[in-house]
Amino acid sequence: MTIELATRIYLDHAATTAMLPAAMTAVEAGMRHWANPSSPHAEGRAARAAFEQARAKIAAAHGWSGETLLTSGASEALAIALGRATVPRRLIGATEHDAVIRAAPGAEVIPVDDSGLIDLDRLAALLADAPPALVAVQWANSETGVRQPIGDIAAIVHAAGGLLLVDAAQMPPGADPSLADHADFVALSSHKRGGPPGVGALLVRDLATLEPSGGQERGYRAGTENVPGVLGYAAALGEVPDIAHWAAMRARLDDAILRSGGEVVGAAASRHPAIGAYRMPGVVATVQLIRLDLAGISVSAGSACSSGSMKPSHVLAAMRWREPALRDHQRCRDRHLHHRLARHRPRSTEPRGMSYLDYQATTPLAPEALAAMLPWLERQHANPHSAHREGRAARAVVELARDKVAAMLPAGGAVSFTGGATEALNWAIKGSTGPIVTLATEHAAVLDTVEAERRAGREVTILPVGSDGEVDLDQARRAIVPGTGLVAAMLVNNEIGVIQPIAALAELAHEAGALMLCDAVQGAGRIDIPTGCDMVALSAHKIHGPKGIGALWLRDGVTLEPLLHGGGQEAAGRSGTLSPALCAGFGAAALLMAERHDQDEAHVAYLWETAFKRLGAGWSVNGSTAYRYRGNLNLRHDDLDVARLMSDLRDIAFSAGSACASGSGRTSHVLRALGLTDAEARSSIRVGFGRYTSEHELITAIDRILAATDAQRLAA
Repeated sequence: MTIELATRIYLDHAATTAMLPAAMTAVEAGMRHWANPSSPHAEGRAARAAFEQARAKIAAAHGWSGETLLTSGASEALAIALGRATVPRRLIGATEHDAVIRAAPGAEVIPVDDSGLIDLDRLAALLADAPPALVAVQWANSETGVRQPIGDIAAIVHAAGGLLLVDAAQMPPGADPSLADHADFVALSSHKRGGPPGVGALLVRDLATLEPSGGQERGYRAGTENVPGVLGYAAALGEVPDIAHWAAMRARLDDAILRSGGEVVGAAASRHPAIGAYRMPGVVATVQLIRLDLAGISVSAGSACSSGSMKPSHVLAAMRWREPALRDHQRCRDRHLHHRLARHRPRSTEPRGMSYLDYQATTPLAPEALAAMLPWLERQHANPHSAHREGRAARAVVELARDKVAAMLPAGGAVSFTGGATEALNWAIKGSTGPIVTLATEHAAVLDTVEAERRAGREVTILPVGSDGEVDLDQARRAIVPGTGLVAAMLVNNEIGVIQPIAALAELAHEAGALMLCDAVQGAGRIDIPTGCDMVALSAHKIHGPKGIGALWLRDGVTLEPLLHGGGQEAAGRSGTLSPALCAGFGAAALLMAERHDQDEAHVAYLWETAFKRLGAGWSVNGSTAYRYRGNLNLRHDDLDVARLMSDLRDIAFSAGSACASGSGRTSHVLRALGLTDAEARSSIRVGFGRYTSEHELITAIDRILAATDAQRLAA
């Protein structure tokens, strides 16, 4: 059975699948969990609980007893395994996805036969009498549907002391229960399973076989988790596909193609039940694709990740197909969906029974952003990198969102979407060259990445800040010398709200011939971003947009080495399928930040003054009060037991520091950089507020915090 979009027939499910009704419901429910799941307050714990339940469901759906690391997609999952597996060599199949080929430059290639199957004898020879290797193969090829003999491959790899990475992005849920017995790593994709784009997973048998990198995902992947997306992914895996029905439909299509004089690619091999690749001799695939598109039928001429380029398929070339056969190849994939999706209206972002004062951890999703996302979650599901009409419509939405985000940034540059600000910052830092200068109060996404670069041999200078949190420009001038490659600094600090002199730092950077990277996660849309920046990192969920998406703005002429390898969907080199829904939500949130800028600024300033005036004796503000974003109050009271305070005020969501490290038990590196002792840092709290915070809500919360603090003092 096909999916009909108005009068069109969609047969490109290998590129992306329509979101299942259960997944759509779960995503919308997940939008209510908009608190940062790393925050320790009740809202954060609720988001974390939902996230961990979804993680367990994803693992159970694959019979996996090892670790499950959630990612922004299969491209990132593959990059993590290929980049950080502990064995020294990399072997990849000749027909692997671009995400594998580009993430493993210099890897040895395992040839395939004319059917697309791995040459097992050659694999054994490559592994014999050589250091152990990570071997990467697809469960089913994304272009031809050819299934690899995973059990046989695993036996050869493990006998040689190697590790096996299986790209299972195309594997239907429950299609291969034995995979859990054979693979050491499994890369998965949500949007190939009826879940939302922008989510994937890496299943890891033993974390000891993977180098850690730090971060929220068990210390192996950094970035704020996309709770709605992960919930949608888990829900999608709960629907059992009718694999026999798929296989029967593909058999009928195979038969029709053969009777018409065509050829079935990989016909002699076991194939994915819902992917068919065909050649019609004498009919150029790109021409046929256009004809079918005009007739209302969506198919592909290869992988969606490269279909816009119309380049010949490396998969067919590896199977020894030659021109003009490469030009005659088309791919169809059909899946049976049982329901049409119902439209949902956005609801209020106000949390029930909770005063939410943790805006630096995450902001409530704007109803306008949710409304922009819903059509691309409910009805329109095409891969924005596909060449057919649905793909072009999705691409148009992505580009419109890109323009809205770019409007927050200086002229003369371009926006690349990423899986979040953490990815954007990692890309900017790791993709640059030369010595690095940064500040002691930067976010862990910068400091941890810089430390990794230091271990890799780059020179790093970390500048101190004063007691007000401001960098000393004279010290910066002495550190930023000719030969410096990168200067990285936050516009607005996420813990203390202090605004750094980015324009002055950018001037010093350019005088030394260095690039200026601005982490504008907390400041975008609120504080003007100086025009001297060369790179700017953004996060949607800090401006009332969805989690799971961010951006890196690059000034025209600035180039970076890719961080994630694969289809190269973003012009600057970032790989991975973009989510039209997340992009649309990001764009709507960015537009709203511009439209409401003056109103939001006045509201936040009034709330700050009102709250500040209510503070009594014994309270101090950490960081500058003059150079500060007014939506942040980082407060200190000597001998305050913050853990007890948070326990006493469970219905007020505030923080003891950065959500990204709040569960670690460490004192804040930001507050220590200001010169505070550990005791003083442990006696500090962060109160964050913004657009949807009412005066009554903030005053009531502040008064209760003051009263609970006084009660602690009296009890002592």
